[in-house]
Amino acid sequence: MNGMPLAPSVLALRLCWFLHREAGEERGSVATEYGLLLALIALAIVAAAVLFGVAVSNLFDQGRSAIP
Repeated sequence: MNGMPLAPSVLALRLCWFLHREAGEERGSVATEYGLLLALIALAIVAAAVLFGVAVSNLFDQGRSAIP
């Protein structure tokens, strides 16, 4: 992904794996659901940050090109 770090999503997946491994059968399924939810939230945050960064970059490029 263009050199973007994937640390939040990797961390969330490792947390999900740890919770699934360490928790009991019923508690493990709940912990796994929370881990997956956390991974999806982390992925959404990374995607939003990338899209926001591209939008801001384009805005500055337009401003820079407007200055003679």
